This record gives sequence, C-alpha cells and structure tokens, in this order.
Amino acid sequence: MLKVNQRSARIVSENGEVTFRASMIWHLVPGRVVDVNTTKRWTHWGDAYASGTVEKSFIDVGVLGLEPLLLEPLGETDLREVHEPLEGDRYAPLWLAHPAAAPPR
Repeated sequence: MLKVNQRSARIVSENGEVTFRASMIWHLVPGRVVDVNTTKRWTHWGDAYASGTVEKSFIDVGVLGLEPLLLEPLGETDLREVHEPLEGDRYAPLWLAHPAAAPPR
C-alpha cells in the first residue's frame, strides 16, 4: 500500500497501481499488505480505480524485504533494583499511592 486517506488507498495490484475506495479504510497504514474484495473497477482520466471491501490487512516481512530483528537473551533483571527508590521521582507519590505498587514487607 502506497498512500491512505479517509476514503481511499493507493495500492499496488497485479495490474499496477489502483486507487481503492472502501468505507472504514482510514485505519490502514502505508506499507501493509491488504487483501481486498473488489466489487467494481473503472478508469478515469487514465487512472485505475476500484471499490469494495478490505478483507484483511497485515505486515508480511518477506514481501516488504525487511530483515527480522534478532533477539538476544539478556538474562533476568530485578526492576526494583534499577528503578527504586522512587523518592526522587516527581511521580513517586502517585506510583506509591497505587495498592499494587506497594513495596513488599
């Protein structure tokens, strides 16, 4: 998908670029792969248009040519040792007021 606005998306299809119109298309983002169900196709001033519904939208790393991020085990970290005490933090009073954030006794 190349471009999205509130009523349409410019997508690359088997036949080239086409402006696809559908309701609720604004939630799509450029770079995603979409499966569409086309109900109507037309040409206006040499540009291809289609309308229908978006069946599915997903990211296909292989199609986009992206390298997957490698994950490395870093071991375990005790976050209380890293982020406490909270006294110097301006949000400490709010954090400590929450019952789930109370330190163990």
